[in-house]
Amino acid sequence: MAVLLLANVGNHDVKLTDSTLLPEALQGHRLPARTLGDELLSNYDHYARSITLPMIGVCARWLLEGVGVAPEELYIHLFASEQPAPPVTPQSEWLKDTISFAQLVRRFLLDGGLEWTTEIEQDGKRRKKRRPLRLPKRQVRVHTIPGNPADYNNTLDYFNRELGKLASRVGADDAVYLEVTGGTPAMTSMLIVAGADVFGQRTHTLYVERGADRPYRVGIGRRFFSRRARAALRDQLELYAYAVAGATLEAEAQLVTPNAEQRALLSALLSYADRRLAFDFERARNALHEAYQYATGATQSQIQYWQRELKGQDNTALLAELIHSARIKYELGDYADFTQRLFRFQEASFRHLAEQMGMRYKDGKGDEYVDQTWVNGVPGLGQFLADYTAPDGKQYKPVRVANSLNRISLGAIVDHFVHHDPRWRPLRQVTDDIHHLSAVAQLRNKGLAGHGFQGIGKEDLGQAFGNDADQILPFLEQLYAATFDRDVGHNPYDAINDLILEILAA
Repeated sequence: MAVLLLANVGNHDVKLTDSTLLPEALQGHRLPARTLGDELLSNYDHYARSITLPMIGVCARWLLEGVGVAPEELYIHLFASEQPAPPVTPQSEWLKDTISFAQLVRRFLLDGGLEWTTEIEQDGKRRKKRRPLRLPKRQVRVHTIPGNPADYNNTLDYFNRELGKLASRVGADDAVYLEVTGGTPAMTSMLIVAGADVFGQRTHTLYVERGADRPYRVGIGRRFFSRRARAALRDQLELYAYAVAGATLEAEAQLVTPNAEQRALLSALLSYADRRLAFDFERARNALHEAYQYATGATQSQIQYWQRELKGQDNTALLAELIHSARIKYELGDYADFTQRLFRFQEASFRHLAEQMGMRYKDGKGDEYVDQTWVNGVPGLGQFLADYTAPDGKQYKPVRVANSLNRISLGAIVDHFVHHDPRWRPLRQVTDDIHHLSAVAQLRNKGLAGHGFQGIGKEDLGQAFGNDADQILPFLEQLYAATFDRDVGHNPYDAINDLILEILAA
């Protein structure tokens, strides 16, 4: 196993305990990092005993002593600024670059300048011994950040690229520690962001207080992963991808929320939404029953409302539900599923009207077959069906109502009443409008949900509809209002999403 220590090198990462060793001209001044680093490197042996690493050294020593990392497992990557030389970069900013410090830190670690305490076996007893840390050259590497180290876009772009290269050489069991005390604010924050993004939950964040002998673990990484998991859930909710969101919740459970009851509530609500969108209302109600156990206050009331809503769904409610779900499929570009729902809407609308007009079903057959005795008892209906021509000009001679009912036979029955029964003539326009959906509904038969393998695109919808495809859903809502004398109401899935987001925010 390897342990990586990734550290930004800042202006305070190298200290000289005895400043009198410096040339007299440099004493008494706060020297820029490049000036001091170049001086220390140029006469390293003269300064070696007075050099300390107050942040990187503390973290490296803690990994060896506190975590138990073996020297041969420790790989240190130093990130330093190195801007273009003046006049491209202003002299004052160029002197702040930490490349010299990073090179000095590397030499210090290679030459055994850092001491650490280890246990050895001596005279049958385990004793602590102070020893120098001498790392091989391959275990300490300097990386230079080109451009402005204070620019967030520049540092994020750099760390994404550089850490991506490192990640390809890091094993699944390796650990990554980010020492984020040094460097500019941009270097600090972007190392955290890119490190967590590239290395995932193997990442540990360390911070060293001034004068401390050990680093503090900072929970930034966990908060970052938590925010990312929650963001993924929010994105999936926007797509109404409830099954995927449920899988995300299961995989990232502790990151989404450490509260087990809250997770159970979220899981049940996602299951409810997924089953409701699939028109699996019995399982949707079961999921609500599960959710109710973990809900309180207004959430309980909302769950009870949905339970009542699903319990007594008649044709009016089912067709409104169908429109809401069709809108979701359309907005997601799932046009094949959209045509399937539109196909179902046309058939269900005709069935509803036919029932209102007195259509009776064959005893013992549910609503699959029409009662032939009823057909024969309606004046002129039998002949009308035998010589039926649909509003789109397609001829059906005859419409076989002895077979199971479908949107063609149901539409023909309704047509007879609106054309021959004065009581139903006011619905003639509504009926013609429902027929206008036929060309779009027939696309369903060409796709996987019907009898073929043909793909269905938005252009196909518009061509079949004879207008902009975006007008289909408003047209459905108008048909619904004319048929049921009410509007479709608010999309229940938006209410579900709002509640889940509210729970996540809490």
